[in-house]
Amino acid sequence: MKLHNVRDEWTSPASEAVIEHVAERLRERNIEVTIVDDGDAAREAALTLIPAGAEVHSAKSKTLQDTGFSMRCTKRGASMHSGHDTSK
Repeated sequence: MKLHNVRDEWTSPASEAVIEHVAERLRERNIEVTIVDDGDAAREAALTLIPAGAEVHSAKSKTLQDTGFSMRCTKRGASMHSGHDTSK
């Protein structure tokens, strides 16, 4: 049983041309772009941007937890904050 109608263009990764086009539009707006090959490379690229001892707001992101990003940040000395004060 098919639960969702998904446009065919969204069922496979974007082409190199589309990725480069989007990256160029972002750069035109002064947004730094890093293009990598896979999720592991993306996680590593993102981690290099966070200095040891930094505070990182995660908004209780399940994705950041599931991908190991939160744990890797903590191991590198960053403090992860969800934005929810549970001390009150």
